Amino acid sequence: MEVIEQNKQLFNFYTGFDLDVFNSLFTYLQRKASSMQYFHGERTTYVQPFNLDGYGVKRKPGVSRQLILREEFFSVLYRLQTGHLLDECSIRFGLSSSQFSRNFTTWINLLSVELELLCKNAEPDDDVGLASCFKPFSNLRVILDCTELFSETPSSVEYHKQTHSNYKHHSTIKFLVGIHPSGAVTYISKSYPGKSSDKQITQESQDLLDSMEPGQKVMVDRGFTIEEDLPYGVKLVIPSFKGSNRQQITANELAKSKVISRARVHVERCMRMIKSFNILRQELKLSQVDVYEQIFKTCAYLVNFQNPYLKSDDN
Repeated sequence: MEVIEQNKQLFNFYTGFDLDVFNSLFTYLQRKASSMQYFHGERTTYVQPFNLDGYGVKRKPGVSRQLILREEFFSVLYRLQTGHLLDECSIRFGLSSSQFSRNFTTWINLLSVELELLCKNAEPDDDVGLASCFKPFSNLRVILDCTELFSETPSSVEYHKQTHSNYKHHSTIKFLVGIHPSGAVTYISKSYPGKSSDKQITQESQDLLDSMEPGQKVMVDRGFTIEEDLPYGVKLVIPSFKGSNRQQITANELAKSKVISRARVHVERCMRMIKSFNILRQELKLSQVDVYEQIFKTCAYLVNFQNPYLKSDDN
């Protein structure tokens, strides 16, 4: 790490961040990280009974730390950015595979919680300008879209039915992503099997719906027929579509839909930035499903600390 941080381009390649941003983010997390409890799986052994219930519990001794906290944080970003397997990462950082796995899982749980607290449903400061493509939509609160990532095919036929995506023609894990008109990622849902519809995921994201206020607007794509699910007074901004009751849309509706589409295209840019973390480009192993939601949330919220993909003077 001491060698890599001397080269700005190399440091950005391995972490996705400039050194100054890395140091600032680590400083923000350091207090929590210094007191976090490392993941160890099963951590108890039973000894001779000594209490009224007839059971005694003794903690196993912990594993001594081999990297300082700053190096651990670097190693986690390194794996997220490169997507390297645990065994390769453990060799590069001079740890056993089990020790690197413990460090990684512990930090991912910390990052997913702390970054979510920092970014979820946040309203950027007043001096944060909106991109010009979003300015026609006053009081726009969030732009919503779903994204899918490949997973292993479950051996269970029933679970395979739930995870199979007709869109991807593969087993997938699905997330709802919310983006503020400034470009910041402000909402990530829990994970869903690939068969889940956009409407269902939005309906079950009650924490997002509860955060909306009358007068605000939500921008979505045609697949999100969620107008009746929004809180009272919240307006849906959605491209017009013919449906089954009419043959064509009006010229005015077509013009409005083009304006919406020009704005929504930037959501795809955000999705690409999230998926630029190479760990998300790999097929999800079913053995990792318990931690995958935390990995995705961490990658998504870390986009807020990278170079912006959307600027206030964007046309």
